[in-house]
Amino acid sequence: MENNQPSKQPVSTGRGNALQRIKQLPKKPLIILGIVILVVSSVAGAYQIGFNRGHDAGKAQAKKEQVTNPFSLPLGQSPFSTFLSGKISKIDDDSITIDSNKGQKETIQLTDKTKITKKTTTLKKSDLKVGQKVTIFPNSQDKQTALRIVVRD
Repeated sequence: MENNQPSKQPVSTGRGNALQRIKQLPKKPLIILGIVILVVSSVAGAYQIGFNRGHDAGKAQAKKEQVTNPFSLPLGQSPFSTFLSGKISKIDDDSITIDSNKGQKETIQLTDKTKITKKTTTLKKSDLKVGQKVTIFPNSQDKQTALRIVVRD
C-alpha cells in the first residue's frame, strides 16, 4: 500500500534550508571555534608587528656599528690595519700632531664624534697632553680624521 498523503515537512528551496541547518548546529562549538580563530590571528599579527620592529631596529643598529665593528669587515681584512701610534707633539683646537713610531710627523683632525679613552675612562679633548703615548684609529673614509684615540700611558 502506498501512502499518497503529502509529507508533513515543508519543502523549501536553497537559502531557507541552509539557514535552518545553521540554526540547528550547536552554538557552543561555533563560539569556541570563533575564539580560537581570533586568538590565533591575534598572536600571528602581534608576532609580525614585533618581527618588523626588531628587523628595523637591527638595520639601524647595524648602520651605527658598521664603522667600528670588526666583524663587519670583509674576510681577511684586519680591523687594525690602519692605525697610528706615537707621542703627541702638538695639540691644536681641532687637530693633534704626533711623532709616529715610524718616525713621521702625522697631523690628525679631531671632530665632536672622535672618542677619546684611557683604559675604561672616556676623556675629553682638553685631557690630551703633549708627550702622551696614543694610538689613533682614523676614519675609514678620511684617513686624516680620528675616529678614536686611545691614550696608553
